[in-house]
Amino acid sequence: ARADLYSLGVLMFEMLTGAKPYHARTAQELLRLHIEAPVPTLPAPHQHLQPVLDRLMAKNPDDRFASATELLDALEQLC
Repeated sequence: ARADLYSLGVLMFEMLTGAKPYHARTAQELLRLHIEAPVPTLPAPHQHLQPVLDRLMAKNPDDRFASATELLDALEQLC
């Protein structure tokens, strides 16, 4: 489930910015970025969602939301 939440974070970033979170010339480099690079920063209009993105795309799965319900609870607190 936490891998799915990471993927959701990638989609969230793409939907909010219109760009992919990481860019690389090779698939191997792209995979390395997903594993090692910092979570990308959202632009100013969406900065309030950065804590959610940080948890969705956390490199350590234990640092991600434990469930979709936990994610929804965090989003409700922002609204």
